[in-house]
Amino acid sequence: MSNASDFIIEKASFLGGLLDCGSVLMKYVGPGGDVVIPDGVIGIRGDAFRYNTRITSLSIPERITDFGWCSFYSCSSLISVNLPQSLRAIGDEAFKYCTSMASISLPDGLQTIGKEAFCGCSSLQVISIPSSVTKVDDEAFCNCTALASVSVSDPAGERQFGRDVFDRCPNLSEIFVSDPKYLPPKYRYLAALTFAAENVSSEDPRYAVFIKVIKSNVRKWMKGAASHAGLLNLMCREKLIAAQIAEEYLEAAQSAGNAECISMMLEYIANKLTTAEKNRASKQKEKNANIVLERKALREENEGINGLVFAVSGNLETFKNRNEIKMVIEEKGGKLSGALNAKVDCLILNDSTSDEDKKLKADELGIEIMSERKFNEKIGRLFQIDDDKVLVSYLGAGGNVEIPPKVKEIGKDAFAGCDAITAISIPKSVRKISWSAFSGCSSLTTVTLPAGMKKIYRWAFQHCTSLQTIYIPESVNSISTDAFSFCPNLTIHAPAGSCAEAYARSYRIPFVAE
Repeated sequence: MSNASDFIIEKASFLGGLLDCGSVLMKYVGPGGDVVIPDGVIGIRGDAFRYNTRITSLSIPERITDFGWCSFYSCSSLISVNLPQSLRAIGDEAFKYCTSMASISLPDGLQTIGKEAFCGCSSLQVISIPSSVTKVDDEAFCNCTALASVSVSDPAGERQFGRDVFDRCPNLSEIFVSDPKYLPPKYRYLAALTFAAENVSSEDPRYAVFIKVIKSNVRKWMKGAASHAGLLNLMCREKLIAAQIAEEYLEAAQSAGNAECISMMLEYIANKLTTAEKNRASKQKEKNANIVLERKALREENEGINGLVFAVSGNLETFKNRNEIKMVIEEKGGKLSGALNAKVDCLILNDSTSDEDKKLKADELGIEIMSERKFNEKIGRLFQIDDDKVLVSYLGAGGNVEIPPKVKEIGKDAFAGCDAITAISIPKSVRKISWSAFSGCSSLTTVTLPAGMKKIYRWAFQHCTSLQTIYIPESVNSISTDAFSFCPNLTIHAPAGSCAEAYARSYRIPFVAE
């Protein structure tokens, strides 16, 4: 049980202290265990419990409406939390890396769930999003490796989901929702699987809604549906699989080795499709095959992008807008088409899962598909460097990256999230590596910093999970907190007595004197 001395609390007031509005919890300093936040507290400051590995349960009083940033970040022993009905917002990273928390009940009345709010809660198994929630921000539940089931109540009004809300949740097997339109497109397939497994009557109000969604995604979901008997049976029963792709569905089922699905497709082709439908499908397939060969031959005759026609789909990452990418393409002798048709040579598409219809159409027409970063590699547009010789961002596709000479600083977030980078060559001109410069470069294994390097800023290499070796020269005189956080395989190599050795000893990182 908590005591008053376990908390650092400050009064919250307005009008020069004339109006007492309650208290704000600034920091918890108690011994841990079961923590009950005192009544009268109306706010919790960001990071009030951050990195506290001793608390096991938490009871939060009514009147608290929101949590600050990282309030309970990495409270790794926290098992249970009692959230108040007054709660309206859960802040960014509020419960991130609370790895012991197996469940949490989100109160009715909650409106927003912040960015990465529950990211890395690796014991969380079930989550139910109430109808009052209007916004679930980017990666709110990502990397919840034990998460198996999600229920999404119909929203009272508009609802916004951010990017990758349930990404890297390998055990997520069911999403219950009455209408998949409430979900980001990438999660609608799992909702359809969940619905099909329920085997509900055609009179169920959800039936017509799901049939409409499944019909519009029959081609997109082919690979998965051809190996899931429940969903495939629903498609066959409603004759949603067009004759043009029925053979492809059969091939997909055979590739998956699912005997029940193979039998189902053989029966579908034999008994559900007419002879006319089969003949039309055969002719179209032959026509598409000829188009693919023609487009491939044309591309092989070209060098660079001169004379090629491009189309763009989805969000851009390294260009400001469509006008900028159009200008670059035209400068290199190419053209940008506003439509995806047989005249297009290449489709620039960053995320095929977000616009799989375009991807499938491109495949049919023999159009090459490349990411925006791969396009940058093709035209030699690899780095954005400002007038002060700061490398602002890396634009390429990854692999072995060589930073240009004369760069003086690797800027904030310059390579952040580039998980395809396997090696990096840093020139001797570089003096600083800024905040989060290589954060999330999870394929990077070895880094050698040049003589003359001075400073490594906060989170510079955080979450470089494959990083095993970094060579730090004696010239480095400043390494900020958390520069190498969440690098579980790292060994620091540096001269004995250097700043790097002191840092390694302080943060218990294996050290080798060079």
